[in-house]
Amino acid sequence: MPILVVGAPGGGAAITVNSAASGIGGQLIPNRRIKRRVCLFASLGLVAAIQSRSLASSVLLDLAEVAALHGRTLRSTFVKAITLEPRNEQKRMQAGRALAEAGDFHTAIDILLPLVNASSPPAPGMGLLISLLFAGGYANEAFDIFDKLQPHPPVTPNVAAKLIQRYLAQDMSSWPNVRSELLSTVLGIDLTTVAALPLYNQLTRPDLWSTLLGKKLADALGWRAKQPPASAIADRPPAPSLYEIGMLLGVSTAGATLGTNLLTNGNLTKYDFVEDRYVGWAPSYMCTGDPWNLGVFVLGPDGQTSAPVYRSLRVDALQVNHLPSLQPARAGFAHSPIPLNEDVPYVLSFAYRTEQTDNSAAAIWVSDTARVFFAGDHSLSATHGTWKQVTIIAWNRSGAPASIAPLLRSFGVGSVWFKDISLYSLGGIARLHLAPRDAIIDVR
Repeated sequence: MPILVVGAPGGGAAITVNSAASGIGGQLIPNRRIKRRVCLFASLGLVAAIQSRSLASSVLLDLAEVAALHGRTLRSTFVKAITLEPRNEQKRMQAGRALAEAGDFHTAIDILLPLVNASSPPAPGMGLLISLLFAGGYANEAFDIFDKLQPHPPVTPNVAAKLIQRYLAQDMSSWPNVRSELLSTVLGIDLTTVAALPLYNQLTRPDLWSTLLGKKLADALGWRAKQPPASAIADRPPAPSLYEIGMLLGVSTAGATLGTNLLTNGNLTKYDFVEDRYVGWAPSYMCTGDPWNLGVFVLGPDGQTSAPVYRSLRVDALQVNHLPSLQPARAGFAHSPIPLNEDVPYVLSFAYRTEQTDNSAAAIWVSDTARVFFAGDHSLSATHGTWKQVTIIAWNRSGAPASIAPLLRSFGVGSVWFKDISLYSLGGIARLHLAPRDAIIDVR
């Protein structure tokens, strides 16, 4: 009894057909009905194989991402997931991002690199790929990919600073084609808006780099193009001294305790490579020309690896307008809202320093309500290059649950740094008989 075997493409199960059922006396040529059935069965096998590979790829990708969230990078699992479905751009981007966040830059590059010519317009993952290539030591490749892709993929401020430096160093003729988008990324404002037109005109002058603004911008690009340094700082920011807190309150703090730090990443040891910022701290730009004055600010992570080792949030104000019809220009770093209990004292502390600023540049904002810590910005005096410690003891006196959202920022020309940021509740204070009062702000 002759048998016809049809293997399904893509690894599907083979289909076996008894040729005697065709009624042709044992010949190996099936009739048209059987041909149609064989084609149908083969197609179903192919669909099933494709679906099973896609499902397996999704399962492996999910497993690898969950493991990465718990500190385990399953490199081979990510690679297998992409191997099962190599043409799925979304999964490549998903895997590349997860690997980048886990610090496995080289595997992330291998997975994302095929996307360079995979789609038009460029896949969203191209900006991440360029970041990874720069971080992995492939600066020329990163520059070439950005320059050739149209439209140019969005990049982080760190990468934009690197690209600007390379455009100016290699080929001034192509600089005007990318000038607006890259400078907008570094400065955090859209230079193509009507409100930003005066600044756009300044930044597009042929002699920009010989002007005072151009020289300041070149200096700022230098530090902004660097990766955040490795840190030897402990995971827990230095806690305020209970003795000093007692001195500020005018009471003995014997028996008092500090709770856990309520701020996220106050010591700035966790850097989000994909987003190009310290975890928990988002850049805040209020300098767009409407409703605020125009300002040229460069924000980012900064620090040094030589002693004393530190990591900081840095704000460079290169130029600030002061039109009376508009609100003051300012920029800095914002933390997400932190819930506060009623009538409980809290201790907010941080260190800061300034260079080439006046006494109205550095500031901290936490609330717009006077009875929740304090209202509006509190200005911090210039330190002329030395670090100063700020300790704030304050209450939520609003009579209801409330929150604060610390915003560390600058209003004036010059450089400001912030580090070692913490917020603790002060416990065990029943015996201290502390009545809620106006905020106590100490700088030393």
